[in-house]
Amino acid sequence: MILARYFVMAILRGYVIVAMALLALFALFAFMEEAGDIGEGAYSARDALLFVAMGLPVTLLDLAPFIVVLGTIFGLAGFLRTQELLAVRAAGQSLLRIAGYAAIAALLGLVILVPLEFSARPLLQQGLLYRLSEQSPDGNLLDRNGSWIARDNTFVYVGSLAGGQRPSDISEFVFDDTLALTRFTHARAADILAPERWRLRDVDIRRIRPDGHEREIRSDMEWQPIWYPAQLLREFPLGSLTLAELRQQMAFLEASATPNAAPALEFWRRLLAPLMILSFAVLGAGLIGAVRPRSSGGLVILSGIALAIGLYLFLQIGINAGARFGLTPALAVTLPTAALCALAGALLKRIHERPR
Repeated sequence: MILARYFVMAILRGYVIVAMALLALFALFAFMEEAGDIGEGAYSARDALLFVAMGLPVTLLDLAPFIVVLGTIFGLAGFLRTQELLAVRAAGQSLLRIAGYAAIAALLGLVILVPLEFSARPLLQQGLLYRLSEQSPDGNLLDRNGSWIARDNTFVYVGSLAGGQRPSDISEFVFDDTLALTRFTHARAADILAPERWRLRDVDIRRIRPDGHEREIRSDMEWQPIWYPAQLLREFPLGSLTLAELRQQMAFLEASATPNAAPALEFWRRLLAPLMILSFAVLGAGLIGAVRPRSSGGLVILSGIALAIGLYLFLQIGINAGARFGLTPALAVTLPTAALCALAGALLKRIHERPR
């Protein structure tokens, strides 16, 4: 138990060090990218820093496999330098047990990452909307839970963005110069054909005149949002959608017969992410077991970086190739993940059977 705690804590420290280094690097890159937009509308350096900070939890989730494999290697590499790894293996500790310690550390990391999945994505959505609001000359903000947007004598309310993408419950109020209501339009939902062109669905139009009002019902109609071109309503990137919103987007694409496998691939990739992370942890431990006991720690870490990049390319190429060859999104993600698990098992078996 003491030895297990000693190894697991060393690996967890490796996670923290690698995560801090990678997040700092990616935050710097993100801020440099945002710096070009500083001064647009009311967007300031403080706003750019806030937006970057709101996106860091999602960055942590996306980098989790790299953090796990590099953190495992970084944590265990110290035992190579002090020859503690050689000593514990000579005392009867197999590489399989050491890989088990790495898996335990990865499971402890998942205790943090899994709840973070449900809060980081909405936070990034709010960051995207905040940036959009600050960069807009009118300062309009379309919130995912419903907001009012005004321009001149026209007010628009959008109730929600179903799945983070499809507007619903749209109401438009048009007033004259005396602030008397002249037209009211309500639509159950809308399809975004282009930033400047929507198609409203199930439309109820009422025109108010001094002598009465006129009502018109339409199944659909094209409509130009009042915030264009001052503000564009852009679809949220897939990385900002929650699992539930990805399911909604998948259902919408299926119902509209729109061929787009990207949301489904992202959905299954996230579902299988814990299995990927565990495999990355085992492969990191396997790399440590494959090197010579007196190998340089720096060389091992460089090998770990190459391993992480190689595994990432393997997964991306495998998933994209599976989707291109007509596999269902579930199979396109599952097969490379299963191959990754098999690779981890084969590496451990080979190293375990190797003479000490």
